[in-house]
Amino acid sequence: MMEKQNQEIQIFDLDKQIIQMNQYEKSILSQNNIQNSIRSNIKLKDIQVLSHLGKGTFGQVFKVIYKNKIYALKQQLKQQVLQDVKYIQSELSIMKYLNHPFVVKLYHSFQTQNYLYMLLEYCENGDLTNYMAKGTIIQESQAIFIIAQIILALEYLHSLNLIYRDLKPENVMITNNNYIKLIDFGLSKEGFNITHTFCGSPAYLSPELLNGQGVTQSTDLYTMGLLLYEMLSGYPPHFSNNIRLLLNGIQNEELRIPKNFSGSVKNFLEQVITKDPFQRLNIKQIKNHIIFAEIDWSKLKSQEYLAPKLKKKEINKQYQIVKLIDHDYPSDGERINEVFGWDYSSQH
Repeated sequence: MMEKQNQEIQIFDLDKQIIQMNQYEKSILSQNNIQNSIRSNIKLKDIQVLSHLGKGTFGQVFKVIYKNKIYALKQQLKQQVLQDVKYIQSELSIMKYLNHPFVVKLYHSFQTQNYLYMLLEYCENGDLTNYMAKGTIIQESQAIFIIAQIILALEYLHSLNLIYRDLKPENVMITNNNYIKLIDFGLSKEGFNITHTFCGSPAYLSPELLNGQGVTQSTDLYTMGLLLYEMLSGYPPHFSNNIRLLLNGIQNEELRIPKNFSGSVKNFLEQVITKDPFQRLNIKQIKNHIIFAEIDWSKLKSQEYLAPKLKKKEINKQYQIVKLIDHDYPSDGERINEVFGWDYSSQH
């Protein structure tokens, strides 16, 4: 048994973790005033699981109750996510200081021997895919209202020297007041003007990434345009089930705008979904575009509008009962596979 434990400990290089976590914390904290935080003492036994919300590549998400409040609990298997520890630690370091009405809030992070956990703000109405299906559209006024919130969220992230890199329907959550929250910062980059890492959903890859130019904050605006296009048409531009045709279309084909799009939306998309990132509208130009003429940006950020209610698509979903099976670290003794700097609690 002791031999097995020693092998498990060797999976995670503590010195590497400390160096990488310190690099991210130093980089972020030197530029931004992070709210005071304390080390988390939260225990899994104190959390009541209500339901299973979804499953991703590296883990699962549960709806839970902690201290009489509902949260989303993100569970990630250490064995999978920590093969390259910097990505998961980068996400935590970024999320610690994010504070915006259209970005999901991190309240606590803690760990057990086998899993990493994040206790996050719960968004009652699920993600945007609940309101979209291939060939199904969202009304133009509703889509523009959603995009306007995303623009404010991206403007905030960019002001912190971040590139989001993962805008897609699955990462746009809908709250109980029908406003949005961006989630999932695992691919986000802090402190880079450009990054060349190849990542993202195929239909939301940008021409500059595919041709080797790299990704910048302008790429986030490109994917924002793709999302608007998909909400209004039911499909992203150049959509194909053949991945080669899809990627070729993104790189080489002209953007085709459906005839039912309004003239102002057509004009907007043509200036945002461009293959040359230097020709795209910037945030300031986007906010001044005519499609947002009725948006008071300060009023929107304060959520003073009555947000339009979206209609969920009808699906025959087979619900599967999934239990959270795990155990806290013992109160005394060695904390096997501990991830340095992971345990965190916001004071707010």
